Amino acid sequence: MFDTFQIGNYKAVSLIGEARLPENGFSISFTGDFGFWYEYPDSESLAARLAMDNELLSNFDLRVINLEFILPATRGREKDIKCDAISLDYLKESVFDIVSLANNHAVAFGTEGVTHNIERLKQAGKSIIGIKDSPVAKISKIGIYSLTDLLDNPDPGHQIYRTSDKEIKSLLSELDDCEVVIGFPHLGSRSIYPSPRELDHVKKLQNAGTDLLVCTGRHFPKGFVSIDGNPVCFGLGNYLFDWAGGDTEPVGMHVVANFTDKGLTQLFAIPFNNQISSERSGVLTNQEFNNFLEEFESRSTDDLSCFWNDPRTQAGVMDRLKNLDRRKIKRLRPRHLFYGLRTIWAKFIKQ
Repeated sequence: MFDTFQIGNYKAVSLIGEARLPENGFSISFTGDFGFWYEYPDSESLAARLAMDNELLSNFDLRVINLEFILPATRGREKDIKCDAISLDYLKESVFDIVSLANNHAVAFGTEGVTHNIERLKQAGKSIIGIKDSPVAKISKIGIYSLTDLLDNPDPGHQIYRTSDKEIKSLLSELDDCEVVIGFPHLGSRSIYPSPRELDHVKKLQNAGTDLLVCTGRHFPKGFVSIDGNPVCFGLGNYLFDWAGGDTEPVGMHVVANFTDKGLTQLFAIPFNNQISSERSGVLTNQEFNNFLEEFESRSTDDLSCFWNDPRTQAGVMDRLKNLDRRKIKRLRPRHLFYGLRTIWAKFIKQ
């Protein structure tokens, strides 16, 4: 289904356009979840990965990353301060230009934590998107924004952009003068296939004026589809992350978009091993790449029947039913009940 090509030691998957490294135009890479809260890799492993990725990503003109585990020093513990310093040092020495703070963990340490992250990232020379004080980036008539579907903690200061109609309209109005608009939203469901909620958000963002969507939100790559003529990458997976469990997968990917005066001329994915703590980090073996490609192709669909029959979705519903408590019941929404009933029907009744 997809052609492949080589960039140095890495294999890449062509999604749109020619299967080769761009020779002209303006190229932007997007990278998924990054950050350390619980553990951090040794300095030698990080230095090796930094050098490898700087060499790869230097092929592109602009580089965007999602800071999923935001800098945690405001918690005050010794390990938090160390994780904070290591994450920031890595970003500072990296070629990443823009950091998105719009994700479900953005307000994990309250208003003070958001302020701390803004200050530290600016000191490191990084631009920020996804927050009210710095919502978007504009480069060469290309606009980039980020926002999140969910927040795990209250946001009394309304610092983080969300996916409400009002906030989407406000955010996209910042990019009225751009010829191309790229969304970097934090969505995501447990399923390896797009959920009804993800598809609704994608269509809202497209209708508001988004030309290309590159989504984060789950800790594994999802597929690529074209919806109403506009390309959508549904998930990048993890980049460097200290949490492994649940639905995390050992492979993530960069997605690169290249623009010329003709618009979007190329879009491609570069998969990699993300297990920095177990020394399986960076370039995939030939077999690992072939496995990734087969899985990526199978996930590249927006057919909702795949979502309802997805084993991860079904397992998630069963797990939550077994472990319901008062706190979880209070967080239930009508859509959760609908998804649960619809998924149970697919698992037990339809079969």
